[in-house]
Amino acid sequence: MNRSGDSQIEIARRRERLIARAGAHRAAIAGTFYELHEPAAIADHALRVVRFLRAHPLLTAAGVAVAVVALRRPGVLSLAGRALAIWRLWRTVSVYLNIPVGAGHEKPTHLPGVGLWDR
Repeated sequence: MNRSGDSQIEIARRRERLIARAGAHRAAIAGTFYELHEPAAIADHALRVVRFLRAHPLLTAAGVAVAVVALRRPGVLSLAGRALAIWRLWRTVSVYLNIPVGAGHEKPTHLPGVGLWDR
């Protein structure tokens, strides 16, 4: 074979090796992103909690006050259980009454397809 034919074959082989290496890199990156999916979801949830607390400073202050008072008295767990039940009730009722859940008035993600936002 002539010299240009050898050169073209070598270029084609090099191209195949580069394509295979790029595929391996893509697979490695995809695996890394898959591993980071759950920590990213936790971080997103934490950001939503922080945004909610920043949007409702009076509710946050009341919650802190209740926690401080509760820690000084017996029956802390029963009070915490009642507070959790009231909070869950509020979240459920707010969906049906079309009360905005946060500062951005975003659609609540805990009850997809439920509520007056879907009309």
